[in-house]
Amino acid sequence: MTRGERGEVVPGPFSALQGTPGLAAHRETELAAALFMLGVQDHAFLGNPPARAAGLDAKVYEDSGMEWGSDGWATAAADAPDTALTRAPAVEALNDLLALADEWGAEAIVSYGARGGYGHPDHVFAHRAARAVAHGLELPFWEIVAGADAGAGAARDRQRRSCPDQALMPMALMLLTQMLLTPPLPTPLRR
Repeated sequence: MTRGERGEVVPGPFSALQGTPGLAAHRETELAAALFMLGVQDHAFLGNPPARAAGLDAKVYEDSGMEWGSDGWATAAADAPDTALTRAPAVEALNDLLALADEWGAEAIVSYGARGGYGHPDHVFAHRAARAVAHGLELPFWEIVAGADAGAGAARDRQRRSCPDQALMPMALMLLTQMLLTPPLPTPLRR
């Protein structure tokens, strides 16, 4: 839905991109590479055709940003821009997602779990929008959950700090949120 342009970057060769305009372009390249490796030929960012409601000009839903809360979950950033996904009218984003589901003939929708993986406000928004569209179109809905108990506080905190795949989770979840999938997916998805 967004390009993650306000996201954290793990230490390494791309850490200098954090907080710069170059991060969005880099994340788009990462996503294109992931889609290619998965054999996915079609992709659309929400707000751009075919993921834009008819009659509306294309737009970019920007990353809302986040801060880590004292409970280990992400919370909304106080400085989210006016163009942020979470500041967009929910009906507009829903209509964009409906347009994409209709255009691609979706048979199922996959998204984040209700807490957005680790609480990122855009991920929570994506979950709610995806669930609403799936419900409205009477499509199966699958959500990505981490571990046997996605709500376990100690396990969640441990995963956030030490999971080697943590850097890949936001990209994988973004990819799966944006894909409207036909075949059912294996666990750890929960319907």
